[in-house]
Amino acid sequence: MTERIKLTFNVVATYLGNPSATMLAASPFDGWRFERSVETDLDEIVVDYVSDDGGIDVLADRRDTVGTIFLYFDDDRTFAGELSDVPAAMTRRDVIAKFGEPAKSGEGIDDPVLGRTGAWDRFDKGDHLLHLEYDVDVGVVSKITLMRPDMAP
Repeated sequence: MTERIKLTFNVVATYLGNPSATMLAASPFDGWRFERSVETDLDEIVVDYVSDDGGIDVLADRRDTVGTIFLYFDDDRTFAGELSDVPAAMTRRDVIAKFGEPAKSGEGIDDPVLGRTGAWDRFDKGDHLLHLEYDVDVGVVSKITLMRPDMAP
């Protein structure tokens, strides 16, 4: 088993607004296989880099500038790095104790199309947003999204 590289969400967030090539050439991402696809049927062109083994998706704009980074911690995909400041075993209560009151929150839903989704919290960190989703059944972090403020829905 290879040792996981320890990161912080602030370190990962430094890639937001920078060329995707910069992130993908940096450790530990340079050792992971990414599939690149381009979505041209949306209002804005989106370049998507997906690493199933790395448990990460990187979305970039038409200029290939990183706008959103998804880190997965679920049954299908697990981020191959390790976030020392947001361990995947953190519950919602742990996250709020660490980061304070979220700027926005939502409870889990049971959608006929999307299925069951867990609760979520968003924290505004100035130059980026930290969005955490929680597992429906066990209530721990299942996905972390880092995004530029202009990318927020």
